[in-house]
Amino acid sequence: MQVNSYEKIVIIILMMTLLAGSIILLIKDRTPCKEIVVVKGAVKKRLTLSDVEKLHMEGRKININKASASELVCIPLVGKVLASRIIEHRDLRGGFYDKKELLGISGIGEKKLKKIEGYISIN
Repeated sequence: MQVNSYEKIVIIILMMTLLAGSIILLIKDRTPCKEIVVVKGAVKKRLTLSDVEKLHMEGRKININKASASELVCIPLVGKVLASRIIEHRDLRGGFYDKKELLGISGIGEKKLKKIEGYISIN
């Protein structure tokens, strides 16, 4: 099969477009939470990642027994896939009673648990 120069140019442009789109999606998916809406009483507040970090500095943590996927991705090292695994594990077992139960989730080992346990609670 022969490919002329015009077809080569079209193929190169299509490949570059595909590569650029893939890079954009990769960067977008790796961006941690943009914001969370927390409702307390009748007041809604939008939290950004820096707000979550401030809450962590104040000693407040994200309750993994109640958090939504959008809240879980605000935990450092937790992305969309891991957040969905945490929720699935939680729903199957009726919640977490010990942080070490997270070790039963694919993608969470001793090192990762040690890094994230300061950001989470099970209350």
